[in-house]
Order: sequence, then structure tokens, then C-alpha cells
Amino acid sequence: MLISDARSLEKRLPRLLRVLRAHIRIACLAAMVLQMTVLVAMILFRIPEERFTSNNFCGVAVLLLICAVAAVRQAAHVAFNAALERNDAMFTADGNSPAVSISAACPLRALVVLHVQLTGLRRDTFCR
Repeated sequence: MLISDARSLEKRLPRLLRVLRAHIRIACLAAMVLQMTVLVAMILFRIPEERFTSNNFCGVAVLLLICAVAAVRQAAHVAFNAALERNDAMFTADGNSPAVSISAACPLRALVVLHVQLTGLRRDTFCR
């Protein structure tokens, strides 16, 4: 029983790592924007640094990061659905795991690729 569970985990682990890596990438970019906003606020509006080191600000920062990841996920989902409707993206069945083919001419290709990474699907590229 334990051996089969370990093998199952080994098969799912790369997909889980890809999904986590995509989410962490979004959170890092959102954190960088937040840091730049704080820096500009400190310089332009002369807000003291102590205001940005409080527990309240840290809690708000975490909530902002979570909201940023959720907003980017939603935007990527909407772009993916639009690409499916325009036939710029389509599902392909290769073996046990589904893959997504994305047209090179897709206008929202970056968001569609991000959606595929966030969901852990495999990605194939096709040209038209």
C-alpha cells in the first residue's frame, strides 16, 4: 500500500511543483510591486518607515498578495476561456494526462500559458 502511494506521489509531484512555482512567481511579482509602492510612498510623501513595519501593515500586505494572485488567476482563466471560444487553444488527449495546444497567433497567449501553468496542464504549441 505504501509503495503504491509513493509511486502515485512521484507521478503527481512534478505537476504540483509546476503549479506551486507559477503561484509563487505571481506572488513574487506582486510583492515587488508592493515594495516599489512603499518605497515611492516613503520618498514622495515622507511616510516614516515605522509605519510599514507594523503588524497591521504586514497583515494587509499578505492580504494584498493573496488578492493579487487571485486576480491574476481570474484574468488568466478568462483569457483561457476566450482562447477556447476563438479556437486559439484546444484540449488534446495524449495518454493519461490532458494537454492544451495554444496557437502561436493567440492574442492573449501569455495569459493563456499562465493559466495552463497555474492549473498544471501540459502545453503543446501549434501554428496556423
